[in-house]
Amino acid sequence: MKTIMIEDRVYDKLKSLKGLRSFSKLLDSLVEESKGRRKADLGRHFGSLKKKEAEKWEYVIRESQKSFKVRM
Repeated sequence: MKTIMIEDRVYDKLKSLKGLRSFSKLLDSLVEESKGRRKADLGRHFGSLKKKEAEKWEYVIRESQKSFKVRM
């Protein structure tokens, strides 16, 4: 178990959402909901580039990577 600190205004917002759930369950559901939304948003962009445009960007990326130097 961990303790976190949040601003009073954030606490008030969370408290109004939680109902009978614990704060842990509320936060867990909000995180899962957010992950689902991010995946859906990302999914909308797959395939949005035309083939020629994608090939151009691949070329630009490959060429720019050649100028990177790896330090170890």
